[in-house]
Amino acid sequence: MLNENPRTVEEAYISAGSSTNLRVEADRMGDADILIAAGWAPCMLGGQLTRLRREWDGCSKPPLCSATDAKLVMGSLKSLGGVLDALTVWAQAKRNPEPARFALAITSHWLSDTCKACQGRGNESIPGTPKLGRTCKKCGGSGKAAVPMGQDGRKALNMLDHCVTRAGASMRKRLRASMGRD
Repeated sequence: MLNENPRTVEEAYISAGSSTNLRVEADRMGDADILIAAGWAPCMLGGQLTRLRREWDGCSKPPLCSATDAKLVMGSLKSLGGVLDALTVWAQAKRNPEPARFALAITSHWLSDTCKACQGRGNESIPGTPKLGRTCKKCGGSGKAAVPMGQDGRKALNMLDHCVTRAGASMRKRLRASMGRD
């Protein structure tokens, strides 16, 4: 029987990162093959971002994360430093006046872009009731927080998404080729 929901390359990569069996076998694809394909990806930032997203999703966060809570949670993420360093260098190249602050704001938004005012529902809640009221004024009903740092922030977020997509595509291509399915 075929697996109707095969793992994505990103899921396989995250799983391979904690594997204890890194044996390369000629007749089947294993975790070692996935890690090798990730190492060959042209955009190393894409792999770091994939790991960072997994760490963020796996850590326990308060439902409404304040700035202080976010800093505490983010401090426990192993992949955060590499991502912040890369994004800081990118911001410096773009002549951003505060590259480190820019990198932290963009990374925080990339990890969690939910509107804090409405908790991502798009509508304000009516105090004392489980009902929703009018459209949230902060997000205009989208449930998404405003992109920080204006147009430069939007460009950075697009670049981060592009890096993740490019790394995943490179891994898929290499894995297909290694298994003779190209």
